[in-house]
Amino acid sequence: MTKEPVSYDLSSYTKDEGKSFGRILQLRLEPMAGVFDAPHLNALHAYIFQDSPEHRPGQTRPDAESWVKNRVLEGTRSSWQVPYLSQNINDALASRLETAGGPDGFRGLSIPEFSSRMAGLYGDLDFIHPYSEGNSRTLREFTRSLAAEAGFRLDWPGPSAGMTERNQLYLARDREVLERRWPDLTEELAMRTDSREEYEAWFLLEGMRRRAGSLTLAGIIEARTSLLPEVKTGPAVAAGQDPFSRLAGAIGSRAPSPDDTVSASWFDRAQAYSERRRPGQDGNTAPENGDDGGMVENKRDASSDPSP
Repeated sequence: MTKEPVSYDLSSYTKDEGKSFGRILQLRLEPMAGVFDAPHLNALHAYIFQDSPEHRPGQTRPDAESWVKNRVLEGTRSSWQVPYLSQNINDALASRLETAGGPDGFRGLSIPEFSSRMAGLYGDLDFIHPYSEGNSRTLREFTRSLAAEAGFRLDWPGPSAGMTERNQLYLARDREVLERRWPDLTEELAMRTDSREEYEAWFLLEGMRRRAGSLTLAGIIEARTSLLPEVKTGPAVAAGQDPFSRLAGAIGSRAPSPDDTVSASWFDRAQAYSERRRPGQDGNTAPENGDDGGMVENKRDASSDPSP
């Protein structure tokens, strides 16, 4: 499995999000092997949310009459409902991922070609919305690791992204979902329909298209995608070595470069932690002085969902 440099700002996570953050960090250090099919995606969700049983880790949501989420753009009065797939979740998920073809379906493409194809896959998976909770984090990690296996670095915006960037991603993603819910909807059809839902959907979609302008999910992905350079990793990790040492070993052996995404403060803390934990000449572990290795206090409102 392909490994990438790790970059996170701990201060941007709530305590609850920190649980999934830790698991995602582990996946960056030790990627999950698989063929990027439905069982692989379910296993990824199960791993990320193994500390949150209320999210039903690894279990797809049951069929329902409808499955709708209310979206409110930050800092605005704009809001709408996003209707996801409500029936045959498992069949749709298995079929779409089989069609995607795993990493082989993306290897050798140009960045524009990759971005267009990845936007199509993400939009379909987002519309299927297989889990009761945690779809965004799971799909970002799944598509990021899929891209890495195909030779691309896909740098999704994280919780530390600004409000404008988050709103743009919400708008582009929800537009993809709505276009899948009503793939053949035209103004003429909307004017003739007896369905109020279909009639209103036309005006909602037109409003979203005007607001987004030329900004699309494929465009966002293209702007955040680059070819993945070959990364030389350090020596094999010894059994029982702590995660901070493993992080330092994974990224410390390569020379800095302009596109290096490793957080200096995080790397410094990892090194400091490793130094304190390194056995002394007498074979004893060095004492842990100070609090450099502790978690950063979270100051963000836990009631909000900052992850795009």
